Parts: sequence; C-alpha cells; structure tokens
Amino acid sequence: MKANPIPTSVKWVVTIPAVVNSDDNESLRKAIKKSNGKNCNHIMTNNDNNDALLGGSNETEEVAELTPGHSDDKYEVAEVEVLEDGLSYKLTLTIFDLEDQDHDDSYYLEVENSLGMETYYFSIDIDGNYL
Repeated sequence: MKANPIPTSVKWVVTIPAVVNSDDNESLRKAIKKSNGKNCNHIMTNNDNNDALLGGSNETEEVAELTPGHSDDKYEVAEVEVLEDGLSYKLTLTIFDLEDQDHDDSYYLEVENSLGMETYYFSIDIDGNYL
C-alpha cells in the first residue's frame, strides 16, 4: 500500500462467526485465546443480527485484533516494511494451517495515519472456490 505520511497504526481484524466458532476444529480459536495479550486484542460480541434467526439463541462471535509483532500457532503479523520509494509499505498477515472453515471468517486491515484511516477487506479462497 502507499501512504503519505507514514502509517501510525496498523491492525488486522479477524472475525469468527458464531456458527464457525462452535465448530469442533478449535485450533483457530485456541490460538487467538492463547495469544490474548501481546499484540492481540480478543473480543467476544453477541451476534444480535442472528438472534431472531436462531430462535433467540445467545450466539457470540469472536473478534481478534492483531497488530505488528503478533505471533501464535495460527497467525503472524509482520512489522510494517517500508519499500524502496519511501511511500510504499508492505503489511503482511500470515495464516498457518489454513482450514476449510477459515473462509467463513472475515478479514480486514485498518491502516491509520495523521490524515485519517483506510480499511482494506480480504477473503480467503480455499481450493479455487472464489468467495
């Protein structure tokens, strides 16, 4: 990405829907919970939009806010890398052990500098299935 002035805040946000959150394959959820603290903010939220559809259930979604330097069994967020031109930056989120349910999660990147904030949305393609 390009920015002038330099980004002052970088945050990757991963939201795990309540339906996926209840899956038996808990490696993603365990990794987020285990890393809660250093460069990771873990938030549980009620999924009010689905309450009526699910017969009033109290389903929750998990939101992980990952910042540069974060590393666990599932995610690694690299430090911001300044490229040759001095105005371009490389911002990297690595997802280890990608699983089918990972494509149900939502991913976005928030980048902020003194002029404002920009959000970039990403999706995951598993086995060539475009989302």
